[in-house]
Amino acid sequence: MLGEYPTWESAADAVGGALRSYRIAAANPNKTAPPLLARTVFGLPLKGVPIQRLHGMPYIDRRASPLWLKLSKTRAGRYVAVATLFKSRFLPDGVQLNGSAPPRDYGLIEQWIQQWFPQRAEVRYA
Repeated sequence: MLGEYPTWESAADAVGGALRSYRIAAANPNKTAPPLLARTVFGLPLKGVPIQRLHGMPYIDRRASPLWLKLSKTRAGRYVAVATLFKSRFLPDGVQLNGSAPPRDYGLIEQWIQQWFPQRAEVRYA
């Protein structure tokens, strides 16, 4: 759980704004954006990052984000923002992004959660 908010609008603004700020921080002189190729872990396509494949491989033009964000209403009438990270293989072996290997882990997404949501709480199904 990333946080609790009084309205769904404030929850969407807080989480969406944090994600946007993190991904495009290069436009903000006070913050540093992760490198373009590293940001592909949030999903593809990403402007400026062509997906290259080895001969004989099927064409891949997108990769859905492994991060799912959901807003849920609590019994108390407030809203919680929940992030679910699906740690699956990012792209098939042999696929390259702009001549480089795709991300190998989801550390950048985990870093975003830790940096922007210090009051987060891990919730597990028991």
